Amino acid sequence: NVITIRFKSDSSTVGHFKLLYTVFSYPSYGSSCSYDECMCSNGRCISTALQGDGVNNCGSTSPSDDRVCDNQDYTVLGMQGNNGQTLTLQDAGYISWTRDNSDYENAQDVRVYFRAPIGKRILLMVYNIDIETHQNCGYDKLEIYDGEVFSSSQYQRVVCGTSAPDFMSDNNVITIRFKSDSSTVGHFKLLYTVFSYPSYGSSCSYDECMCSNGRCISTALQGDGVNNCGSTAVSDESVCYESGHIYTPQTTVSPLYPGDYTEIYLNQHCGDRVNLGSSGYIQWD
Repeated sequence: NVITIRFKSDSSTVGHFKLLYTVFSYPSYGSSCSYDECMCSNGRCISTALQGDGVNNCGSTSPSDDRVCDNQDYTVLGMQGNNGQTLTLQDAGYISWTRDNSDYENAQDVRVYFRAPIGKRILLMVYNIDIETHQNCGYDKLEIYDGEVFSSSQYQRVVCGTSAPDFMSDNNVITIRFKSDSSTVGHFKLLYTVFSYPSYGSSCSYDECMCSNGRCISTALQGDGVNNCGSTAVSDESVCYESGHIYTPQTTVSPLYPGDYTEIYLNQHCGDRVNLGSSGYIQWD
């Protein structure tokens, strides 16, 4: 719980530095984070107060806490027991093998249709996935189809392993087929968000906000600790605009980093002990 930082410079060349620190813990084996913490994809527990602030406090090699700190208010849709069924999507939620996120079984072949309101589209992002790895996903796999599709030769994306890029549908229905072989179990949890693009020169509707990439999502999704705009977009927590922001192909916004992070200046604390908050910055001056 203590670190020491020593800064030393020679007689030539000046520079600067600013470090982001985050206080975290690892839960004991088989346990979860405490009530006032959320768990990153790498297992670290950080303060829930850090969610939705536009800064990734989970670590440089981990997906942003704005996207992967679980939101307990989101409904989990389970594929098990729903073969051939159509499930209705809310503004956002999770898709998993079971509603309690259990591992999938061997020798499964299940196809489920997921439907959003007419005129909407569906964004899928990997939240947590561990499906048997194979170069061509020849063992266990998720097949994602754009539309209500029945042919196994028409999938737009096949997913296995531990990561995958975002998937974006062209209409309001997607089909997901999960297939496993006779060995090795695993798990998957996908984050879905229902969205739309406004027509050129238009804005989102009154109950939506616009992401930095021009997508319109429900205003109810702001401030919930999850980035529903997309993995490569600035978090909706910091840059989702209220109705009236006009969409153009050049819609881009820089992250609005929080102004309430503590800044610790080393030139003022030589030899001192400094108490850290949940997160903040360390710099020379």
